[in-house]
Amino acid sequence: MSAIGNWGRVAIGPMYHEMNHAASGVTTFAMAALNTGFCVRHQARDTLDYKAITIYWNSVSSPGVVTLRIETIDPATGKPSLTLYDAAATKTFTPVAGLQTITFDTLPTAGRTVGASYAILLLTTTGGTIQTLRAYHGTNIMQQGAELALTAADGTTRTNFADVAQSWPMMSMTYEDNSIEARPFSPGVALTGAVTGNAAFGGHVYLPAGFRICGAEFPMMASAAPNSNLKISLLDCSKEPCAIGATGYVVASCTLDKDSLTTYNYPSSPRGMIALFDAEYTVAASGLFRIIVEKSDHAGTVTISTYSISYWTADHAPQYWLKCGTSDITASPITWTDTTTDLACVGLLVSNFEAPASGGGGSVFGSGVLRGGPA
Repeated sequence: MSAIGNWGRVAIGPMYHEMNHAASGVTTFAMAALNTGFCVRHQARDTLDYKAITIYWNSVSSPGVVTLRIETIDPATGKPSLTLYDAAATKTFTPVAGLQTITFDTLPTAGRTVGASYAILLLTTTGGTIQTLRAYHGTNIMQQGAELALTAADGTTRTNFADVAQSWPMMSMTYEDNSIEARPFSPGVALTGAVTGNAAFGGHVYLPAGFRICGAEFPMMASAAPNSNLKISLLDCSKEPCAIGATGYVVASCTLDKDSLTTYNYPSSPRGMIALFDAEYTVAASGLFRIIVEKSDHAGTVTISTYSISYWTADHAPQYWLKCGTSDITASPITWTDTTTDLACVGLLVSNFEAPASGGGGSVFGSGVLRGGPA
């Protein structure tokens, strides 16, 4: 006899290591000193030229001048080569506190080589008093390909740059067609949603017809030993506005006994949870759903923290896998708050795919659903 579900437990939504690296916090990098260098090594996945980059300055006071350069990578060292990938791929600018987009005066036209790596380089060419960059997340779980942060006290000598092991740089790129690549660079920080009393938090997500959902996975943390059971529910948004008890609203759910959650009492360290639904649910029609975490008794003094990743702007965030919440899950109807910039740190587990009887509709995977929503 085969295992239950042809797919086992394939996860859709953000992978756990993405949740982990955001929860690990932000590392800043001081760039006030002359010749300080920060670099992101980036692998091209298409031929589109760079138009701009976006970064975030954590603090700025009496800034100097920084030069942006996009160089080729020296294949012998894996470090910047000193050679611009396009003569137009350079610009000097003055740091400004907060979000800053630097657009090239003349757009590069050389075209990138698919599979090649490029060095997106920031070099302080006039020293300042304070100019501190939100540089990268750090994680010991997983690195994504060639993408790493590199730093140097004196970046004028390119061999001085050193890899920051398993770093996830905080930067985004805008290309010639105005598309934005925000990941794998994850320009965001981790936020929490407090599940306490009647409050509930989770994700507002898009699911395609035919997916058989068997459970959820998410990081969580308790402020003390949990004294309430947790309920995890999948809700069909086509029924809204409504109360939680409306017919057909809760399509799958399960309850986690408080006595099985005692190891989550680690106030400084969230842990991953896999919750399997009491019964699997096959999505009948593509659409929006909510995956919600709440206290089953809506009582108890212990706060359960769930997580999300806050992106800089809505343009950077995947719009079909976002954080949602309510202050009162018992209200009729429930009033939901849906964010536009916060990625929900919750995944759904898929045990099988059952093609809709009507057929058609194109490729499920080609639509980009498994990366957060249809293209």
